[in-house]
Amino acid sequence: MKYQTHVLTAFALLGVLIVGCRTAEQPQTRAFEMTAASIQLDWGITIFQEEPCSGQQMAGGEISGTATFAGIGPLSVGMTSAWDIDNLLDDADKRYEPVSDAAPEDGPAAPVLGQGDYPYAFQFDPFENTCLEPGESVVSATGDVVFTDGDGAELYGHVTGGETYRLDFVMEGDGIETFAEVDFTGGTGRFAGATGSFVIHTIFRFDFGANEFVLDLAEVLPDGTIRY
Repeated sequence: MKYQTHVLTAFALLGVLIVGCRTAEQPQTRAFEMTAASIQLDWGITIFQEEPCSGQQMAGGEISGTATFAGIGPLSVGMTSAWDIDNLLDDADKRYEPVSDAAPEDGPAAPVLGQGDYPYAFQFDPFENTCLEPGESVVSATGDVVFTDGDGAELYGHVTGGETYRLDFVMEGDGIETFAEVDFTGGTGRFAGATGSFVIHTIFRFDFGANEFVLDLAEVLPDGTIRY
């Protein structure tokens, strides 16, 4: 009887441990909320630079840096995207409202490329400020978004669309305001199987004093979610 009691107790403890582990492993849906960020523009290309090189009315850029998210912690991030200025949106199709004072009333908006339209290889070289030969490229917009935590776990996303608005700071088109829509597509470590979506809102402009593009704003809009 004493032996049977010990066996039953052992099985009961094992059951508690199994249930506890299963509960801990259950995915949770939470807000994808950015609480702090230090993000920079690695390169930006405007239509005025790309069109003379390739004949394509395309623009795009890459951002990278670090950001902290509520309930997740600090993550490094890298992202590239592009937008198609040759196919401007009708006013009735616009879904976002630019916040920059440099946005002209009823100004033009271009669609951000969706997942099936990437990659786009730019023929303009933003580092040497020159056109490359046809078929050559030093930067491409892939639509990929990669977050990495301090333990090396990666969280993957892909740009699925969005809108980019022309801004006129000093001259027409010397800045842009972008709303890029991103779907999570999985990850590694604690982010394995991650799903959800968010919108990253950015503003960049040409700094005539520094003779380069700079990032004025990078934030995640409310209502983003993540499940892992």
